[in-house]
Parts: sequence; C-alpha cells; structure tokens
Amino acid sequence: MFNQTPANGQVDARGDFYCVPVSKFRGFAQTGTTRTEITLLFDPAEGEIEIASNAYPSDVADQVVLTITTDTHKAVATAILNAIQSPAIEGSGRGFIVVADVVNSIFVTSEITGVAVTIQAAAAA
Repeated sequence: MFNQTPANGQVDARGDFYCVPVSKFRGFAQTGTTRTEITLLFDPAEGEIEIASNAYPSDVADQVVLTITTDTHKAVATAILNAIQSPAIEGSGRGFIVVADVVNSIFVTSEITGVAVTIQAAAAA
C-alpha cells in the first residue's frame, strides 16, 4: 500500500492512494538520475491501456517512486522484498503490506521518506 501526501490534505485525487496485489509487482528500477529515488513498477491497475506506436507493452507500467536516503537502494529493495516474503498470519494484519504511508508516517523501512504514484490510464472504451 502506498499513500502519498495529498496536495489539499484529502485523499481525493488520482494516485493519492494506491494498493495492488503483490502479483502485479514487476520489479525495481532506477528511472531518474538522482541517488535518492527508487522506482517500483507494477502491471497497470486499471487494466488494458493504449500503447503509443513506438512503445512495447512491457514498457508501460504504473510507477511508484520512493524518496529514499542517499544510496540506500539495496536496503530499501531488501526491506520491501522481505515484507513481501513474510508469511501472512491470520488475524495479524500481515495480508496487507504498507510500504509507504506518508500521511500516517508509516514506512516499511526508515530509509523511505516520501512517495509519488503514477497510474497509467485505462484504454478508452
């Protein structure tokens, strides 16, 4: 689960809250040039999307960019993977992984300090 800080203090805009099954997780990437970000890629949550003629289906993904402590990419990826691989225990709340909840200051690791979500728009019907 990812919950970024809403611009107006309310969760009422696209990407303010993002929660998808772990099965949609594709992996980690460095999509920018900063040493303080790591990007998580997911299958588009809203389903099939329109693809530009110069893009491949695998190039299109929902993106969650985490702001992290400088050069802690491996530690952050390890913490997230450990949370994914932890067994769910009935009644423990472990069926729900909170990676970054900025609003409530809850993070899977202290190296995460912020989050930005980009959700791909579904194809027009």
